[in-house]
Parts: sequence; C-alpha cells; structure tokens
Amino acid sequence: MFTEGTRFEDKIKEGKLFIRKDAMIEDAMEGQKKTVNVENLAIGGYFNGVQFDQKGYATKLIYYGE
Repeated sequence: MFTEGTRFEDKIKEGKLFIRKDAMIEDAMEGQKKTVNVENLAIGGYFNGVQFDQKGYATKLIYYGE
C-alpha cells in the first residue's frame, strides 16, 4: 500500500489516475500550493511527483523542478 508522502521513481504507465477532491498542486521550487480543479488540470503542466493516500488516490501533484 501507499503511505502519505511517498514519492515513487518509476516508468510512465498508461492508465487512470484518480485524484482526490481535496488534492493539492504544489510547486516545490516556489513554495506555492493550490487546490486541484478542472481548470488547473486543463491548463496543463508538468508534474514530476505524485503523492498517494492509503487507497491509492493522488493527494498531491508536485513540480520539483527539472
């Protein structure tokens, strides 16, 4: 199972990513956080980190930098 705050380095996999309604987007470089919503995801962006809860749902999409 996944634990809160777990970071995985893995190959890209095809499939669905289930994101919790209270999930956050975080820019680790700038220290900015905002709530994930349809508009934020529609704009696009690059996230190189995802944190999951115990059920496997994404709780945080993170940009750590290049």
